[in-house]
Amino acid sequence: MEVSTSSNYTFIVTGDRALVANFLKNILSISTSNSLPNGGTTTGSGSVLCASNITIIATPNTTDVYTFVNWTTNDVVASTDATTHSR
Repeated sequence: MEVSTSSNYTFIVTGDRALVANFLKNILSISTSNSLPNGGTTTGSGSVLCASNITIIATPNTTDVYTFVNWTTNDVVASTDATTHSR
């Protein structure tokens, strides 16, 4: 049960108590890939600070007549823009 969202917590001791400080990882990993080996390239992968803005870019291999369709995550369409900005 949550007792406080403040990093400083003051309370009256009335008996034994076990408190757990919960933390959130501030650095997240973003990876991009393409569905076809010769389909094109993606950029924007890397470690980013939580809640920061990033841009990922899909560049189709036009010499082999590929076109960009969409970005997906867990098989769900996330965007239909080749250049996608988060936030």
